[in-house]
Amino acid sequence: MAFTVAIVLAAPMGVAADFHVADFGAAGDGKTDDGAAIQAAIDAAVTAGPGSRVVFDRVPYRLGWRKGVSHQMAIRNTQDIALEGNGAMLVCHPRNNLISLAGCSGVSVRGFTVDFDPLPFTQGTISRVDAEEGWIEVRIQDGYSHPIDAYASQGIEPPGREWGVVFDPTERHRRWDVPPHFFMRSFTRVPTDTNIVRIDFVDEAKSGLSKVRAGDRYVVTYKLDESGANAEIADCGGCLVEDFTIHTAKYGMTFRVERSVTQNVFRRVRIAFKPGSDHLISVPKDGFHCKGNRVGPLIEECFFEGLLDDSINVGTCPHWIKKVIAPGVYAINRNDNGLPAVGDRFTAFTPSRREMAHDLVVTAVTVCEREPDWVEVRFDREIPAPVVNDSKNDFPGGREKLRYTGLYNLNASGAGAIVRGSTFREQRRHAILVRGPGCIIEGNIIDGVGDAGVRLSNEVGSFYEGPVPCDCVIRDNVFRNTQGVPIVVSSKLTSDAESYARNIRITSNRIESLSTCCIQASSVDQLEIVDNIFSICDPDAISPAALDLTNVLNLRLSGNSGP
Repeated sequence: MAFTVAIVLAAPMGVAADFHVADFGAAGDGKTDDGAAIQAAIDAAVTAGPGSRVVFDRVPYRLGWRKGVSHQMAIRNTQDIALEGNGAMLVCHPRNNLISLAGCSGVSVRGFTVDFDPLPFTQGTISRVDAEEGWIEVRIQDGYSHPIDAYASQGIEPPGREWGVVFDPTERHRRWDVPPHFFMRSFTRVPTDTNIVRIDFVDEAKSGLSKVRAGDRYVVTYKLDESGANAEIADCGGCLVEDFTIHTAKYGMTFRVERSVTQNVFRRVRIAFKPGSDHLISVPKDGFHCKGNRVGPLIEECFFEGLLDDSINVGTCPHWIKKVIAPGVYAINRNDNGLPAVGDRFTAFTPSRREMAHDLVVTAVTVCEREPDWVEVRFDREIPAPVVNDSKNDFPGGREKLRYTGLYNLNASGAGAIVRGSTFREQRRHAILVRGPGCIIEGNIIDGVGDAGVRLSNEVGSFYEGPVPCDCVIRDNVFRNTQGVPIVVSSKLTSDAESYARNIRITSNRIESLSTCCIQASSVDQLEIVDNIFSICDPDAISPAALDLTNVLNLRLSGNSGP
């Protein structure tokens, strides 16, 4: 009997080298689970140190489910290594996330295409609707899974409150005239036809079914594993993701970028339909979810289509005040923004009272010994009448939190984010959401998105992402066929000019609106709208006007043309 022994020669520690995943046992045949072999090559490159490369071939690598593993490729506390895909296809499993960079600098990931098998969603055609009772029946399209079978194959009970989207009968976008999503209660197999699923909706979704019709198409997203983002870049700086195409992704953010210490770059990232497929969606949630970054990312020359949530979302989430220790001293919850630092500036916001307290400066930070999820923060002055979140729910969403005081770290709000030279096509919601300061949006094409093209605004009630946009520039972009107003600038639930969105410049854009206006602004101070070209394409618009402005102070208009 003959034996074949694979010998892997690792470079000495601290000596840069190339590490070919094939040398670590990766078959690259699209069938064998290559996850462990790829991670072994990554670990060897990390050990060898800066300058090392993990090298793939232009073949398909399957990454199967690995129990207890969050991300199938993980790089921790590493400097200046590279993952060179060379056109490799990564075929992922929808119960694991793809890649995590944590505490890294100068790490680059380039030259990959990502797909999933099995698919993390299904689609079909609606055959029956009962809006009064709150259910639909959907005939599953050939080649897609029945939801009950998809969960059963993984040994998982459907978690409930999955969400789905109604699509146009013939075109590849959601139906614009029905609610943008529906939360579902349960799936039932129809006994007379096993290829049909009955979907019952939660009570609050039932009213939206009145316009849904047989013949509409429907997409169901699967929550096979809710934890984490497909690609996570946390506590990193100077990292690069380039020439990276994603055809679909598991339920969760596609990219989550958080706590960046210097700017990370995402260049020629494509979130796009798989060529030759009839998929109605690409990814089930956001493209880039960027929160708590001390420096926002550079996102350039990218492409977005088919997403079921916003392409790009930049801002921060609140810390909740958990206890008032002394005047100006508070215990606050930790969150994904990381620990505050001495010198950080905060805004306190109590939505129910429409009150903000600005420019609170951190003078001391102490980790609470008895409550490890709390941090004691001392400010240079007292917050007027703060409302403590005395619940155990610190999630940054839910209408019950309207009465609590949230704290927004202005130094961890994504300042300096740039979205440049990118293209946004049909998708469910906004192209670009910005909540915080100092962002530049320039040279993009935004064509056919399901709501606003660019929205600069804090969010209150559903989520509490903030703080309030300021010092932002929107220039040299083209807006077409957006289902919402192309550009929206606002400050929500604030009653004084000190809390308005501030210093926003909108210049040299070409804006063709399907709505009744091209730019909508409310509660804004220092707004410049200069040298833009406007047109209104809505045939039902009455006395079309390019601008809809409310509570705007210090407005400058110059050089614009159009209605």
